[in-house]
Amino acid sequence: MNSRAFLCGLSLFMIQAAFGEVTLRIADPNSLIPLTIEEVMPDKPISLVISSDANQPWKGGLFIRGRDRSRGLLTGRGQMQFRLFQDSCLEGTGENALAMHWKDSNIRGFDFYTSQADIRPGDWFVVDYVPLEPGQCKIEFYEYMAEDPNSWFEPRIILALENTPSRDFNGDGIVNFADFSQLASVWLAGSCTEPDWCGHKDLDRDGMVGLTDLLMFSDYWLWGSAGWKPSPGSADPNVLYRITDGDNAQEIDLTVGDSVTLYIQKIAFGKDVFVIQNEAILSDIELGWIENTERDPNDPSGCCTAQILASPRDAMFDWWGPGAKQPEGIQFLMANVTAPIEDGPVASFVYTAAAEGNATISLIDYGTLPCLLEGILIHQTLPWQMRSAPAGQNAMSLPEENTAEFNLKSTQDAPSRQEALEFLETIWDEDPQVREIIGREKWDAFIEQVRADVESTNTDD
Repeated sequence: MNSRAFLCGLSLFMIQAAFGEVTLRIADPNSLIPLTIEEVMPDKPISLVISSDANQPWKGGLFIRGRDRSRGLLTGRGQMQFRLFQDSCLEGTGENALAMHWKDSNIRGFDFYTSQADIRPGDWFVVDYVPLEPGQCKIEFYEYMAEDPNSWFEPRIILALENTPSRDFNGDGIVNFADFSQLASVWLAGSCTEPDWCGHKDLDRDGMVGLTDLLMFSDYWLWGSAGWKPSPGSADPNVLYRITDGDNAQEIDLTVGDSVTLYIQKIAFGKDVFVIQNEAILSDIELGWIENTERDPNDPSGCCTAQILASPRDAMFDWWGPGAKQPEGIQFLMANVTAPIEDGPVASFVYTAAAEGNATISLIDYGTLPCLLEGILIHQTLPWQMRSAPAGQNAMSLPEENTAEFNLKSTQDAPSRQEALEFLETIWDEDPQVREIIGREKWDAFIEQVRADVESTNTDD
């Protein structure tokens, strides 16, 4: 054991790993239910469970090596007798299974051996992991095989756990407004360095107290209070986010060139939501654009561009701008850690149709709560003057028997195609709303597209 070699370069960051018929998982220490987490807090230990769906004899190990031994500790269950922790051997391993503690000048951990008989599929071994200090701790998982002598020296996988500081900044046993105030006091601080990391408020240790730290803090809001539970690792949704228009419709019609204000609605299913971070993305950026600039508070009469509407909220955390997954989209962040955000519209933005077709605007959620996401479908049509006629019929004509009647009506009510184009070219100068909502470059591109459609129709005529 003390001569095991470590292969550098093997770095797989996985919460659950499977090889052959044996699996390793992170689990709740009490129930052994799987946990889908990426971080461990000093006051929130976890367990590591080795399971199998086979009944064949097995042997392997879990070890922490070198510098990482100061960051985390693997502990067996029950009383140690002759380096053995019998309570770490679960029923499926058989009567003579062993969980043997091992340490030397370089590694510390456990060797595991099932019985040679009476083995059953299921959970086999369990040890607990205790984070000791912030930072990444790598745990090596071995599966010893007689036909592969290297298996004693080379881990099959390395499980990387991220130890993060407690959110209980004042150490009173509960995460509440007092801790939030401490986080707010260093909000956007940009000079956080080890080992203090701005009083451990820089939870992700990227040198700045920002959005990620706020999200990490909110995950443990009211930790330590009666009935507090961490975010469940299930697929059951806790909240619904959906995009609607002003009439709560999720399927609308829109004429090319027109704009509509859309809303992100929140509906919670019995779960308090303190931080919301969403992104709206467009299915095809050739069909339109999302206005991702903020509403000008000094020009309330202007058309409503991006706004955060969540209530209640602490406006110091408000943020919106270009999307992360799709820069042409829009991303919102809003927070109110002292009280949950109420259901209803939490943000709005303006969308403009640029071409004929069906556009979908969908949502991405960057939060940690399981959620449902519903987008909006927009049927985009050309103005009636520019619509294509049925096959065999010109766009501005009717069957022969109705020609006289149509020509009379068209001269009274409808501009010609060329007049329609000229009208679009003058809108920019005459309509300040258009200038506010739509950039000049986008408007010119729209006009060129309409011009091409008109010229195509003229050629057909």
